[in-house]
Amino acid sequence: MITFYDIPGTLPGKSVTPNTRRGIPFRTECVEAPDIKALYKTLGITPKSTYLAGVTPHYCLPIIVDDQTGTTAAVSDSWDIAVYLDEAYPDAPRLFPKGTRALQASFEQLWMETFAQGAAPLLIPRMPALLSPPSAEHFIRAVSTRFAKEIGKFEPQGEARVQYLKDWEKKLGKS
Repeated sequence: MITFYDIPGTLPGKSVTPNTRRGIPFRTECVEAPDIKALYKTLGITPKSTYLAGVTPHYCLPIIVDDQTGTTAAVSDSWDIAVYLDEAYPDAPRLFPKGTRALQASFEQLWMETFAQGAAPLLIPRMPALLSPPSAEHFIRAVSTRFAKEIGKFEPQGEARVQYLKDWEKKLGKS
């Protein structure tokens, strides 16, 4: 069985990640944000990314542990999980149509650089409402520390918001 580790949320289903794959049986195990680092150590996973000048490991979810393939594979990062599932389960519905992985990788990079980074100042202040109380507290503390800014100060206000949205629209190729 595949175990899908995710952060508990306040929405129906209690899990934060909306894009779980259908077609391969799995169970979800929720892990509070303050416990993610310990889960990495328990599973023997090295964080894929860093922050704060590339020095601080970035411990994040989702993670899957697959004990069905005889390898007991532990995989973190949504992209790596999708690649792993397509390779380990070639007869299941594919996440990437055959021959399109490079295109998908380019799209993901563009998505992260344009949409996700642009949306971050608007979404970060709203994230705690989607998380369980312990994870929300951890998120607020971690984000405030990482960016040296109170979470409520991320979203531009007034004229600065209007200008931010215009600039983001240009970056998205809307004007």
